[in-house]
Amino acid sequence: MNVTAELVRAYDEHRHELAATGRALPGAQDTLALLAGLSAIYQSVLTGNLRDVARVKLEAFNLHQFVDLEAGAYGEDGRDRAELVHIAQRRARERAGARFSNDRTVLVGDTVNDVRAGREAGVAVVGVSTGKASRDELRQAGAAAAFDHLDEVRTHLLALVPN
Repeated sequence: MNVTAELVRAYDEHRHELAATGRALPGAQDTLALLAGLSAIYQSVLTGNLRDVARVKLEAFNLHQFVDLEAGAYGEDGRDRAELVHIAQRRARERAGARFSNDRTVLVGDTVNDVRAGREAGVAVVGVSTGKASRDELRQAGAAAAFDHLDEVRTHLLALVPN
């Protein structure tokens, strides 16, 4: 038995239950949709989850359409989260044909580990306290900015986009 394949199959089989009992975070759909419409922004995913598990979760809440999952980096790509940042940058470059340098990459995360990964990788990190970490904990870990809601993150990211 392939444990990875079985895990993905279980998520896929229970996606309707996930959609019925879970929820997208408030502001997630609006934020991702607005940012996806801007040519200066390229969105993907960086997670310790398996790629197909992340896909099922995003599909369950109809968020997959706003990100390029092929340009992301996932748990099966490695355990070093800072290295995942570089993998995602490389994949995004290959898919979009544009350079994603550290000074033009922003990681949005909700854990102290997300912040550390971004900082170790040399990219800007915006924290959002939608997980277990508070805004203050995200700031103390090194987030350049930290907010309580995705709407605030959206406003902050829009201010970073060149006119």
